Amino acid sequence: MVKAVERRAKQGQRFDRSLSKLKQKIEQSEAVVATRTKSVPELKFDDALPVSHRRDEILKAIQSHQVIVVSGETGSGKSTQLPKICLDAGRGVRGMIGHTQPRRIAARSVAARVAEELGSSVGREVGYKIRFTDSTSEKTLIKLMTDGILLAESPSDRYFEQYDTIIIDEAHERSLNIDFLFGYLKRILARRPDLNLIITSATIDAERFAEFFAHDDQPAPVIEVSGRTYPVEVRYRPPVDSDDDDVDWHRAAADACEELALEGPGDILVFMPTERDIRETARVLNGRHFSGDFENRKTEILPLFGRLSEKDQNRVFKPQEHRRIVVATNVAESSLTVPGIVYVVDPGTARMSRFSATSQVQRLPIEPISQASANQRKGRCGRVAPGVCVRLYSESDFNTRDEYTQPEIQRTNLASVILQMKSLRLGKIEDFPFINPPTPSAVRSGLKSLFALGAIDEDEELTSIGKTMSRLPVDPRIARMILSAEEEQSLPEVLIITSALELRDPRDRPIDKQKQADQAHEQFAHENSDFLSLLKLWDFFTGLEKKLSQSKLRKACAQNFLSYNRMREWKDLYRQLRDVAKNNGLKFADRRNNEDAIHRAILSGLLSNVAVKGESHEYTGSGGQKLFIWPGSVAFSKKPKWIMAAELVETTKRYARCVAPVQTIWIERAAKHLVKKTYSDPHWHEKSACVMAFEKVLLFGLPIVPRRRCRYSHVDPEYCREQFINQGLMEGKYQSPGEFFRHNVHLKEELVAWQAKLRQGQYFSSEDLEFDFYDQRLPKDIFDGPRFEKWRKVAEEKQPDLLFLQKHHLELTDEHVPRQSAFPDAIRIGTMQLPVEYHLDPGSDMDGVTLRVPVEGLNQLSSEGLFWLVPGLLEDKVAALIKTLPKSLRILFVPAPETAKEVVKHLTYGQGDLLSELAAQLRRISGEHVPVSAFEADRIPDHLHFNIRVVDDQDQEIASGRNLEKLRQETRQKMTGIVQTVEDQRWKRDGIKSWDFEDLPQQVSFKRGGVTVVAFPMLVDRGECVSLRLAESQLDAQMQTRRALVRLVMLEDHKRVREQVRHLPRRQQILLHASTLPDGSRFEEEIGFAIAQAALFRTNDLPRNRAEWDKRLVQTRNQYAVAVQDLIAVLEPLLRGYHSTRRLLEKKRAPATQDLVFELKDQLEDLVAPGFLSDYPLGWLGQYPRYFQAMEIRWNKATTGGFQKDRTHQRRIDIYWRRWKHAKEQLGSAVSRNSRLVQFRFLIEEFRVSTFAQHLGTAVSVSEKKLDEVWQSITQPPGG
Repeated sequence: MVKAVERRAKQGQRFDRSLSKLKQKIEQSEAVVATRTKSVPELKFDDALPVSHRRDEILKAIQSHQVIVVSGETGSGKSTQLPKICLDAGRGVRGMIGHTQPRRIAARSVAARVAEELGSSVGREVGYKIRFTDSTSEKTLIKLMTDGILLAESPSDRYFEQYDTIIIDEAHERSLNIDFLFGYLKRILARRPDLNLIITSATIDAERFAEFFAHDDQPAPVIEVSGRTYPVEVRYRPPVDSDDDDVDWHRAAADACEELALEGPGDILVFMPTERDIRETARVLNGRHFSGDFENRKTEILPLFGRLSEKDQNRVFKPQEHRRIVVATNVAESSLTVPGIVYVVDPGTARMSRFSATSQVQRLPIEPISQASANQRKGRCGRVAPGVCVRLYSESDFNTRDEYTQPEIQRTNLASVILQMKSLRLGKIEDFPFINPPTPSAVRSGLKSLFALGAIDEDEELTSIGKTMSRLPVDPRIARMILSAEEEQSLPEVLIITSALELRDPRDRPIDKQKQADQAHEQFAHENSDFLSLLKLWDFFTGLEKKLSQSKLRKACAQNFLSYNRMREWKDLYRQLRDVAKNNGLKFADRRNNEDAIHRAILSGLLSNVAVKGESHEYTGSGGQKLFIWPGSVAFSKKPKWIMAAELVETTKRYARCVAPVQTIWIERAAKHLVKKTYSDPHWHEKSACVMAFEKVLLFGLPIVPRRRCRYSHVDPEYCREQFINQGLMEGKYQSPGEFFRHNVHLKEELVAWQAKLRQGQYFSSEDLEFDFYDQRLPKDIFDGPRFEKWRKVAEEKQPDLLFLQKHHLELTDEHVPRQSAFPDAIRIGTMQLPVEYHLDPGSDMDGVTLRVPVEGLNQLSSEGLFWLVPGLLEDKVAALIKTLPKSLRILFVPAPETAKEVVKHLTYGQGDLLSELAAQLRRISGEHVPVSAFEADRIPDHLHFNIRVVDDQDQEIASGRNLEKLRQETRQKMTGIVQTVEDQRWKRDGIKSWDFEDLPQQVSFKRGGVTVVAFPMLVDRGECVSLRLAESQLDAQMQTRRALVRLVMLEDHKRVREQVRHLPRRQQILLHASTLPDGSRFEEEIGFAIAQAALFRTNDLPRNRAEWDKRLVQTRNQYAVAVQDLIAVLEPLLRGYHSTRRLLEKKRAPATQDLVFELKDQLEDLVAPGFLSDYPLGWLGQYPRYFQAMEIRWNKATTGGFQKDRTHQRRIDIYWRRWKHAKEQLGSAVSRNSRLVQFRFLIEEFRVSTFAQHLGTAVSVSEKKLDEVWQSITQPPGG
């Protein structure tokens, strides 16, 4: 107002009205000062207190300095006498004397004591203000309060104008609030020269405070007062057990108390780190008997801790005639002076709150106290008499401890401080004048917390949410929940819950009644959520409150193990928060009790406390920290997948306390400014007509969305545009309704056909040109189907053919068109016109040229004809075949493509065998002999063999492949079915015993489904007769007919054949040896069949009519004698060798040789399997004696030191033997009718001879390579 008057005067404006108002204000202020001066009560000082002895010095210092430091030990009277000294100095009338205490219990007790000394009552000249109670008035001269209350007043009273003096008591505790107040006061003192600041402290830190508040390079004056008037003896009594984990500290403290009781009368103060320790120590002390106790006069045990009721706390301050033992936390270290204390027991530990900036966890470890704290504890005795302090640790331990306790600002979360600083526009925290600046990591952590809450932006500036949060006198996380509750229309419920979170839990759980308390509290437990359990508890209490009187309500609380006082505090805080919320414009709705809405609101303040369950009971929180649900939580047994916790506390483990389940969709929505998103596997999504990717959403390292498909255009629009062109338009994965699309597809189909025939990829390297075509026409923001269509419709109105792709865009001309003669679309084979398809898909089964063949026409194909492929690829095939030649020949024809070009000029497509023709041309060019066997056709690329696709009459694929013989085997059943459905009865005769049928042609043909089907007439041996049938395979027809013709000989000439067997030389001896064969009982019949077979097939041609058969039958009769001699020459040595080998293998052998015995028996049994005499040619049967001899030689070698070598050899043979056994299993008796398989079988025997008995020699050359070649010819014939 003064400035307004001065401004108007300078501007020449009238200021009489403003001046009048100013005078009126001054007069009112002087009247108030006069009234307050008169209200100052008579001041009396207790000369017994050490501070009173320095009263004049302190008074003078107050009057001459803005800041002073009063240092002294506990008990010097600083807290109660300094406010009176300030009154004596004339302070407290122009503004209140604000007097802060670290704790509410101290603020209440000091206010009561000062009021009592001034002859007043609390609420008049002396009042106090704590979170739930304000007992000040306009008459108040001295206002006691917590340092947090003073700090909370700073936003509304920026320069503390309601005070003329501020006393910061117990400053040595260095709480977060104290350190922040110091920095704040340091800044405003220059703006408030009338404001006096008095700092009280124990002797520790006094000089540091004085230096901090230095003025004109002169530290603030320090006035020291003595606190002890009697000496204190320190005794060190470390427990005998040196392992701290095994020490019973409660008993050790009780033992020390017994020792001190013997010293004489006087109260004992015992320090313990936790409430639980206090209760347990009190229990142990109650069981002890102390010196001086009598039946009616026993030592009284009194606990003292913050959660204790006010009534029980006040008991501590009422002296008794007999001894008391007070068991307290460090609240009694400096904040409270317990009267009558003569002895102190100090275990040397305290629960210390420490915030981990890395894990964001508030840890509460029990740690050794500093030397300064230990001396504070010692200072609590020796005030009324000589004292003793028993330390339950060694002197060396004391000497190695830290000198001072680390300030709270360096071990707590700074989010609240930073928020207030930003609200008050105090600048960056790094520039704020703290006595001990916080660490950079702690500052970063605080900023990180505020950012997570949405209170600050990425530039660390306050958001609108942050500004509102700063006006709510609660923890920032709680403030965030309240603001979110308004959005979720759950403000009343969340205010109830958050006010509970700001307080100590009102549910009591006494050590001696834990089970009863848990049972009583079950009625409040929500099935899933600890937060909603608080809501149920609130509703229970408010329901009782409406029905019961105060006394009955107290009783009901006690019965349900609830603290009545804390329930009242809860209601008080709720009302305060509700009023603050209303004052800040938050809109209230009626309670809906919507659980999801409540949880979503709470989640907004607890995003850093989200965790996910692992495979066991362990959870993973932010940053990968491992934690567990607190055992007392309602969620402990159910263990939801995702949880949020009101706090993470580390004691013996890291626990999540006050827990509720959450949904990941809530987390993602609330943490959208925090989540980190990664994208993988971008891909074209046809349904959405755009590029999609899989999104992974992480919150502080937790996968709230492990994998989710999403649009990729907001991540990489340029890539999406490229893919839209590449995959959508070029590959046709996006099917536009536009006419251009159909035109371009037709053009590209034509080009695909070209490239498949010419084996040239990428439309003749024109894909880049096609991309450029679209890239030049599409705007940069077109990356999906909908955007494209919207743009296209407008663009085509001006230029209809804008997107019509033409050949010249791809730099193509008619010269690129493949010739129809070179790449025919159909090939005539026999009676069939077969369609040809071309595919360019290297690595796939369809790559190359595909011939579509109806199953009925498969037997018309020949490997020789198919081997020519198509004229357009003949040059490539010839070059590939040249490359398979051995090096000695191959070097004659390099470069192979040039040679192939020359060779093809002299070849006539489709005439003769390609390999033979090629060999001849190469011989012509080089003059060197090039054998056909030198080519390795199986080594040329697959696309240079026809891919045969066998289809049924519905054009459905039955089988496909490049091996014609294998395809015939795969479709044999189908072909047999087709052949057997032929209705011509000529080829369906049974019971034939002589040639009484018409001619037997090599093949017949008939129409089936428009295709000429070729079949092969054959005779089939039925044992007692012969049948006439059609075969789908010429080879099968020949083999079946050969055996059936032998049967006809046996049937028509059975007497002559029987005579030959009856007069067989040495017949009885042969039959005796044969009796041990698998089919020994039928061997005489087998001999007859073998004689007939040998006599009939002195030549290999087959008779095809009756005349030829009659002639062959006459020739056969003339050959019986020769056949018998040939058979005898084979049979006798065969049976002798068999008998010898069988006896060798039947002997009892050592277990180690069992595998060898099994292998030899398996070989022997296969050689003489039933029917072997008629199944195998005499030429191979003649080799049997040598095979048996080789088996015996193998046995002898293996059992005389060569066993390991034998095992190695056998592994080489096993490969081929398994192939033969598998073929035999698949084909059954038909295996003997396959000449190539029979050859393979006996090559294995020759390979055995060359391996185990090489000196016996072999009938034919044999090797592993030879076996592989023969097997290859069986499974994949050349050209097939």
